[in-house]
Amino acid sequence: MMKDEDELFTCCWCGDAVNNIPFDVVCCEIPEQLKEQFLKEEEGRIVNIMLGTKVVPVGVPGKDSGIAQEGADITFMCCSDECRRAVEERLEEAGFQALRNNF
Repeated sequence: MMKDEDELFTCCWCGDAVNNIPFDVVCCEIPEQLKEQFLKEEEGRIVNIMLGTKVVPVGVPGKDSGIAQEGADITFMCCSDECRRAVEERLEEAGFQALRNNF
């Protein structure tokens, strides 16, 4: 599901506007099987996923983008260190490794 352009700059965790530059982006690599099954058709889009008990919007970078070339399969835009830490904790609880980038 494609999100409105306004939501491209919304924190995935708390829903506040992301006004700080550089902003925090938590990146995550996911298993190839999940990527093929769920994200192949979503490249370059914003989609909602379950993270713990919460539905959060994530970016799915195009396969030729710089961030994808660095190993990111999905990205979580965060407005603050608090929200970034919450996302990273939920990823860890789910068995994924978070890769942090500032943009």
